[in-house]
Amino acid sequence: MFVSEASDLKMTQDGETYYFCSRDCLDKFSNPEKQAQKLRFRLIVGILFTIPVLVLTYTVTASYLRDYILIILASPVQFYSGYVFYSGSFHSLKERSANMDILIAVGSSTAFGFSAAVSLVHIALIGPGEVYFDASSAIVTLILVGQYMESRSKLRANITARNLLGLLPDKVHSVGPDGSVSDINSDSIKIGQTVRVYPGDRIPCDGTVASGESEVDESIISGEQKPVMKIKGDRVISGSININGSIDVTVEAMGKGSSLDEINRLIRKAATGRTRFQRITDSFSSIFVPSILTTATITGIFWYVFLTLSGYHDPFLIALLSFVSVVVIACPCAIGLATPVSLLVAADSSLSSGIVIRNPGAVERLAKVDYVVLDKTGTITDSIPEVTGIIENGMPQEDLLRFAVSLESHSTHPYARAVRKKAAISGITPLPVTNIRETPGVGIYGICEGLNVGIARISDSGKPGFSLTINDQEKGRFELSYQIKENTAEGIRKLHESGIEVAIVSGDSEEEVRRISSITGADSFTGEASPSEKEEIVRSLQAKGKYVLFLGDGINDAAAIASADVGASVAEGTEIAKSQSDIVFLSGNTGAIFASKKIAEQTVRKIRQNIIYAIVYNVALVPVAAGVLVPIFGLAIFGYLPFLSAAAMGMSSTSVVLNSLRLRGTIRRSITIGGRIQIA
Repeated sequence: MFVSEASDLKMTQDGETYYFCSRDCLDKFSNPEKQAQKLRFRLIVGILFTIPVLVLTYTVTASYLRDYILIILASPVQFYSGYVFYSGSFHSLKERSANMDILIAVGSSTAFGFSAAVSLVHIALIGPGEVYFDASSAIVTLILVGQYMESRSKLRANITARNLLGLLPDKVHSVGPDGSVSDINSDSIKIGQTVRVYPGDRIPCDGTVASGESEVDESIISGEQKPVMKIKGDRVISGSININGSIDVTVEAMGKGSSLDEINRLIRKAATGRTRFQRITDSFSSIFVPSILTTATITGIFWYVFLTLSGYHDPFLIALLSFVSVVVIACPCAIGLATPVSLLVAADSSLSSGIVIRNPGAVERLAKVDYVVLDKTGTITDSIPEVTGIIENGMPQEDLLRFAVSLESHSTHPYARAVRKKAAISGITPLPVTNIRETPGVGIYGICEGLNVGIARISDSGKPGFSLTINDQEKGRFELSYQIKENTAEGIRKLHESGIEVAIVSGDSEEEVRRISSITGADSFTGEASPSEKEEIVRSLQAKGKYVLFLGDGINDAAAIASADVGASVAEGTEIAKSQSDIVFLSGNTGAIFASKKIAEQTVRKIRQNIIYAIVYNVALVPVAAGVLVPIFGLAIFGYLPFLSAAAMGMSSTSVVLNSLRLRGTIRRSITIGGRIQIA
């Protein structure tokens, strides 16, 4: 909803000012966890009271006593659980628009108010039991379910913020002027101080290496687990991991203003800026609400004027009954079911094929996606390299691998993990090693079986690898590479056939990203991209009118994932990346993107069908509610309208559920037996 900058309700966060239509909206923005908790409690109250309302309505013989009990049970649902719809309606009318809140507020209030009057005042022509408490309670509770699901997805930015800050150590090793080291709380560190970072520790600040040297895993920014050598004078970033050497770092930024804080700021800004989603039901309501209210008003006025001129003794009662009948018969119980039931079926069917829909609200956007942006490492390629070749030089491959894994079992280097994986597959166990020495950026050395064994890192033509020496003589070389995931090129081809453009954006070198782009058939590529640059690429595509899906796996992708119309990650990705994602692909295959879009298109189509079915059943009786049958049955027809409206609601709700269940078969036709995505 657009809010004028003249609004007195505003809040500045991360350098940007946000304006709000109400104190409630401001509270939702500033404290989403508290608001979600309130909504959860309203939903619980709605469920606890709606169930007995439905049971009493359909199992107990009609009587005024039963209706009194129904008033007591339905009141908390209407006025406590339903408060959010009254509040939303007020602000919608204030902005001169008509949304789903108005439809729910008007329909449920009319049903409840009329039913309360029938029960307490004993209106003529209407007997006990001819009430709508089941309709008023059910519609409020059903819609609250959908709103609660949506509110949960909005908490992810705050959760991510806590997770990011949780990466940094609570204690840091402060280096004094005399060289002594003491552990102090991280929030006590000042700019200009020196901290020591030991192997395996996360670097707690942005700063410059004052002494020492080490290899550092900067995947938190670049997404690449390829170590970066750091020596005196080099800059380091908060959140990155020191691999194999102690370094002293002069603090330049800690907390606010640090690289980790910048990622957090981008995520929060992106989460609040995802505005292109509009509920299908809201679009429908903008037309349906004014139409029904206008029809009901004209009907009531007609009967009042007509009966007054005819000399009828109580024209106001008939006018009121006709107004209430039109509004209640059009009450959107089935419309409330139209979206959540379809989304539930879609989510369940998708899960069986390795697609986890975490945010149902993203399904509509997913159906519109026309541009896919892919991170490289961990999404298109594996996150760690694999040993792809062993070149012998006087020693059998099996012995080369045995000596290599014996040394690498004592290292945290990514290459070491590749060797350990290769040895495990080959059934080779490491030998004991003594006198181990690891030199950052160079290699690792030790004594094994009485021999001086060494591993030296090499990089020929940009390809990773290392040589193995025995007593200073090279005995073999290991070639490593980041393997492209199976069927990636085929998945991109299917996206192209659907008219979807594909770009690769990565923190890896321009040369490597160009190579991967050429192999997979992507339309464009960008290398050496920072987290903010990835987010800016997404924003620029959206500014051109594109609906963007971003697929990533790392912390450095989180801001872009949150900015995209549909954020996606792979199951092997970081928790922070997954927490920002609307969808998680368990298979990590680009074919899953194509399948998920098809599922979304089918789901949106089914939701629209459901809304049409709901309208047909309910609106078909609007002429009856308006009194078209009065010439045949007389004014007594208004006494039967509660029964007719209940029948209409039952049939429309049943048709919606049955039609939604058909979605399961439609989705299955896109999936092969065994849960694999069918991209052929």
